[in-house]
Amino acid sequence: MTDLARSESSDDGFAHFTPREQQVVALIAEGLADKEIAARLGLSTATVRTYLERVFRRHDIRSRTAAVSIWMRAMGPR
Repeated sequence: MTDLARSESSDDGFAHFTPREQQVVALIAEGLADKEIAARLGLSTATVRTYLERVFRRHDIRSRTAAVSIWMRAMGPR
């Protein structure tokens, strides 16, 4: 099963992300690296990675791309 299919079957999307996790995923969607996200949010790179690991575990995904895909679907059309 793909990361995306797994997340669709096990979760209702972005509603289960904390506000900080939402910020991190939104910055990933903008193309920022962990180091850039850390600087933008005033966090350490390790903390950014911890937020991502929690997102991956909660949504049973394994990639940044899958996390962004969940976020984009949850945000809906603009």
